[in-house]
Amino acid sequence: MSMIRTIEVLLGIPAMNQLDASAIPMDIFQEKPDLTPYQAALPTIAADNLMTGKAKDKVTAAWMKKTLQQDLDHADMADPQALNAVIWFACRGDGSREPPSAVLPAYEAIRLGILEGVPVDHKDKDDD
Repeated sequence: MSMIRTIEVLLGIPAMNQLDASAIPMDIFQEKPDLTPYQAALPTIAADNLMTGKAKDKVTAAWMKKTLQQDLDHADMADPQALNAVIWFACRGDGSREPPSAVLPAYEAIRLGILEGVPVDHKDKDDD
């Protein structure tokens, strides 16, 4: 809330609600600006360096191969379930299993086509 309140103060607008009004603006500005040039900390590895080391074991090699099979050059073309599994392995290792996805009954019914062919009556009973 402090950030929102600070923005409101900078823009000269009143608080939008009670929470904003009670928030204390952040004390990050000073009367005289500090114009000292910023010294950038440059990375030691190039951003386009995608070289990876060799896999330490067969399981890691299999996950690396699975990653290479994905189309990462185009938006939304990689298999999301495969990528989730790869990321889970990279973060948690081989000893941890990925939890199952949440399943909503209505979504599953539509996905499996159970509701296909069922007539949809858009008229409510009280519309008479």
